[in-house]
Amino acid sequence: MPEPSRTRPRSIAALLSLVVVGIAGVPAVAFAAPADDPDPGGPVPACGDVEAPPDCPEPEPEPEPEPEPQPEPPLPVPESLPAPPALAPPVPAPPAPSAAAHVVPRLSIPARGTAVRANRTTGRLTLARVTCWQGPCTITARRRIGVRIDGKRYVARVLGARRTRTGQTSVLRLQLTRAALRGLDRAAAPAQVEVELTVESPTSTVDQTVLLTLR
Repeated sequence: MPEPSRTRPRSIAALLSLVVVGIAGVPAVAFAAPADDPDPGGPVPACGDVEAPPDCPEPEPEPEPEPEPQPEPPLPVPESLPAPPALAPPVPAPPAPSAAAHVVPRLSIPARGTAVRANRTTGRLTLARVTCWQGPCTITARRRIGVRIDGKRYVARVLGARRTRTGQTSVLRLQLTRAALRGLDRAAAPAQVEVELTVESPTSTVDQTVLLTLR
């Protein structure tokens, strides 16, 4: 009868041989280290290393740097500005009349010897205009004067106010008769008339002689 102690070891050895044979049948790649790995026992490469494993997620792209603000370009300066339009020189104001000019009466008459045509309808013509600056003013002139036309004498009258107040103007006119007007139309030469005027105010007196040529 065989010894039991020696039979059992053989069975265990057979079992171990089967396990070894089974393991040997597994591909060597599953247990062997890569051939190009110089240090199979070294540290496993991480995702951030140069030799990262293929199953690592792609790294997030770095944000692009914001562009630096550029200074605004200066505005173009024109080479030359247009000249402003020339302004007309101010018109000087007329000089204010003196106080004396407003005291002496003003006597406006035609120039000596001026030819004046009498109105053929009314027979009148203007002799003078008298302005009284400080009144009352008194105007003195002959009421009737003689006019010689073509050698014949005619009578004319002087019309107009003889007394004026401050600031008023009196117009003196000469009134010819119809006969004198007909004589002027037939006369070969113009006739002349002369009238003396005197204007008195509280401060002054003005004398003037009016000489006109009748047509």
